Order: sequence, then structure tokens, then C-alpha cells
Amino acid sequence: MEDAARYVPDYENYDYRGEWRSRDIENAAERELVRSWVSGVGSCLELGGGFGRITEVLESCVPEVVMVDFSKRNLSLASARLKRAMFLRCDLRGIPFEDSSFDCVVVIRVLHHIDDLRVVLDEVVRVGRDGGTVVLGVPNTILGRYRGVRSNQQVLIGPCGHRAYVRPVGAYAHPSLELIERRGLGIFENPVGRRLSRLSVLSGIDVATSRAWALKPELFMRFRVRKPA
Repeated sequence: MEDAARYVPDYENYDYRGEWRSRDIENAAERELVRSWVSGVGSCLELGGGFGRITEVLESCVPEVVMVDFSKRNLSLASARLKRAMFLRCDLRGIPFEDSSFDCVVVIRVLHHIDDLRVVLDEVVRVGRDGGTVVLGVPNTILGRYRGVRSNQQVLIGPCGHRAYVRPVGAYAHPSLELIERRGLGIFENPVGRRLSRLSVLSGIDVATSRAWALKPELFMRFRVRKPA
């Protein structure tokens, strides 16, 4: 088995904020969709929250928010800009909370960096409450050069060691997760969208057409936790 340490990218020398420069439309659309799905829950756990891009939205509409990330740098950036959330460093394959601790678990743009997907999904189900909500945001492999992928396929290693994997949409199924809704975002995830970045109002178009998820590069799924009796 490969040494687990080789799976850990150089997070501390990677500034994830740079990934979101000139992407105001995408950012606003994702935040709006997540808000609509989590508003009203009592507690929420966000996995791999980075510098707090989505965590900020959770803080505004959820009474109790916990964000975990493996990067000390990300946690420092997030805690400096947010006010109420609790921050914790951990490996997503072993979340340090008891069973059924949260009403909602949110994992956005993280799972395509995880090779042992089922282990993380098992943890998501374990810490989520029966009847609770799970929100996943992942690349949509129905479109683009990876369409039709049939397995867990590594497609790249980034400059800081970030690995990316592509999977068919069905790979995110879990026996204890009931799919409620699929949406798609990202029609401005391209050079034109970056040039129009300051027009964040255009995010409304992306959200309004999100039911056409098969035509969008980013797939968002809302599940209900259904634990066995």
C-alpha cells in the first residue's frame, strides 16, 4: 500500500484564494444555491472549507457551524474573516465527532481530490443525523473530455501535489443517502465569465437554469440521510 503521507499535498504553500480571483459569478451562484439548501437547519459541518468561502454563507443562516480542513493556512485565513464558526484541523477520513452530531454536512469542491471516496462518504453519513441533509458539489463528468468515465480515474497532479480524480455521477451514491435533488452550475466557468466577473448579478441566470444540471460543469447534489434502524 502506498505510504499515506504521499497523499497529502503541500497545503501550507498553496493559496486557494487565488483559484477564485475573477470568478465572482461562479462564487455567488454556488453560495446562493448552498444557502437555499441549508437554511433552516440547526447545525452544519463543512468538510474541506478552505479559506471560508462557503462557510461565510453557512454562518449567515445556520445557528451552529463547524468547518474542518487539513490545512493550517486555510484554517487561519478562515478564522480571521469569520466570527461564529468553530474551526478544526482533521483528516476527512476520520472526523472527530460522535455519530449523528449534525443536521447537515456540506462538502463542496473537495471530493474530487479524495481517492478513497467511500471512506469519506461513510464518515459523512456517520456524523449526519437520520433525516438530515448532505450537500455535495463535484465536477460533472457527463460533459467535457472526461464524459463517460467508468471508474475512479486520477487525471492530474497539481503543482503543490493536489491530485484530481474523475468519477461517474453514480459513484457518489451511498446506501444511506437518498438523492433528493440534482442541480448544475458553472455556465460562466470560462474565459468569458472571468471577463464579466464584476457582474455578479449574472449568477442569478446560472441558478435559475440549474435544473439543467447535465449541461453544467459543476454538479450539486442534495441528499437525505436514511440510516438503517
